[in-house]
Amino acid sequence: MTTFRPEDTISLCITTVVSPGAARSATIGIWWTYGEGETLRSLKTDVAEMFFDGEGRSVFTIENPRTWPLGSYHVEVFLDGVSVGRKDFTIQ
Repeated sequence: MTTFRPEDTISLCITTVVSPGAARSATIGIWWTYGEGETLRSLKTDVAEMFFDGEGRSVFTIENPRTWPLGSYHVEVFLDGVSVGRKDFTIQ
């Protein structure tokens, strides 16, 4: 999903696949932001040390005890400090 309501809890599910015999530890970082350009605001960061072996899934969530302001949001995923993807979403 890329569109949410102001009262929603938002979840990001990351699927990982590691070839047999290539298991390893790594750090996943998640950076949740709101806005664009000079108005970009950091909302939350998550960091998790993980062990990858075969196929796996990790879920990260963000919630607001009130309601989310309408607008553009982003979540960026880092693997060992290197960006590996960004997903944009909207609160309407």
